[in-house]
Amino acid sequence: QGRTPHPFRWPARSPALPGRRGGRSPMDGAEAAAGLPGEAAEKNGTDASEEQEKEVIQKFRRYDKNGDGKLSFDEFRELLTSEGLSSYHPFILFSLTDKNDDGEIDYGEFVRFARTVQTPLIQASPGKPLPLRRLCTRAVGEPHYLHQLAFDSAQSAGSHLGGFFHSDDGSKFYVKFPGLPPLHDNDAYSKNIFSSLLEKPRDFFDPGDSGEGGKQSALVRRQTKSEVLVSKLYAMAGVDAAVMRLVHVEGTEEDGPVGCWSRNQDYEDINQPTMIGLPGLKEGFAADAWLANWDVVGNGAPDALNLKRTTDGRAFRLDFGGCLQYRAQGTDKSTAGCPFVADSVAEVVNLRRYNYPLQNITPADISVGVAKIAAVPDEAIRDVVNDVLGKDAAYGETTIGDILVGRKHTLQKQFPPPATMKVSSKRGVGFYTRVAETFLKGREGKDPANVLHITALGNAIPIAAAVSSKMEQEQLGTIVKVSTACQAMEKNLCGQISITIHRCSCSGS
Repeated sequence: QGRTPHPFRWPARSPALPGRRGGRSPMDGAEAAAGLPGEAAEKNGTDASEEQEKEVIQKFRRYDKNGDGKLSFDEFRELLTSEGLSSYHPFILFSLTDKNDDGEIDYGEFVRFARTVQTPLIQASPGKPLPLRRLCTRAVGEPHYLHQLAFDSAQSAGSHLGGFFHSDDGSKFYVKFPGLPPLHDNDAYSKNIFSSLLEKPRDFFDPGDSGEGGKQSALVRRQTKSEVLVSKLYAMAGVDAAVMRLVHVEGTEEDGPVGCWSRNQDYEDINQPTMIGLPGLKEGFAADAWLANWDVVGNGAPDALNLKRTTDGRAFRLDFGGCLQYRAQGTDKSTAGCPFVADSVAEVVNLRRYNYPLQNITPADISVGVAKIAAVPDEAIRDVVNDVLGKDAAYGETTIGDILVGRKHTLQKQFPPPATMKVSSKRGVGFYTRVAETFLKGREGKDPANVLHITALGNAIPIAAAVSSKMEQEQLGTIVKVSTACQAMEKNLCGQISITIHRCSCSGS
């Protein structure tokens, strides 16, 4: 009672990034915090110092206002913003920390998150206290500098210069610099190229947009930063997708080549028919449209497609070069007659029309995804855009942040939030059937609801179940989820039910 839960439950996530396709690379603490399997997660779970443990306990208790051993999303956000974190950090971190997907963070989840992130930092700076802000920025992904990394080996595939590196705390990951020619399976030569990049970065950068002489152009630089931005926006919307960090060369943060850090996880290359029905595919579609991800599926054989299947059977998105205002090769989407604008999201129609796995996505599916995007405040969207893009946030006479906020509101108008009908035992099945029909059919001056939540307590549960079944019999909706629980009421336990119905496309336009 009185708690404000997160507006929606985040899907179980296993963030990862494309380096080599398939396979797994060693993880750093942030990856372990993200819940990825591996040795790092097991080791880091037991190494935190007593001093750090006390700090974690104190912070958790301070913000657990009612002392129930759980943090609601609002409590979690208050904790992080009190540490000076940006407004968008809580949305990413909540999805990484809420392991059991119940919309709250319990003490065990909170401690595990802090331990797995802070341990490698303690090892790198022994005896030095590490504030929660440092731990959280580590998990979300702060920029790396190339001089802080040590080269391990060359890439074996890929269309850009890339290689495997480690940092002084033992973290290992893949780094690529888009726009620079690739070097495959030649460790010595690749190491020399990266050394030259570190010593004379401007020799590898073309301040114009042509990228002549095998240099990274200013256009590719902007597009690379946008890929990192999109990875964070997907995470903020609770979508299983690649998570990236920028890699700079010190002294050329604003006028030199930029790379991106990435990590791998085990996933399967699958064909387009196999993608249909994957958990997370439909749920993430609204974000695909919001971010104008024209290449969400991709083209070609399974190993060339951008939608993968994780080891836990979920849809996983990677490769964001064709998002926001960019087409995959860097040209502006306006050249194809479909500009990236605030007041129209044509991708809602076009992505379903031209991508076979997305053709069966319904307005109800989109409404669920839009509700997740709507839960992210405008301020948080603008903050992450400015943090990642900096001066490149400007776009014509507006900004990428303003366009994304406008697209969010456009989607909200087109796909209103789910409707809720509370069922009481004071009325019968007939009454609530008529009410449910009104929600799903719409009425004069009121559009139909794409999603209807029917809730009931105690003796009203059979009524809710009967009404839901009636909606299916009349082909007005499909029951997609049923949740049951017990609620304490006046010292007694009372059963409760929540039934989610998606409006059938055949029931109206």
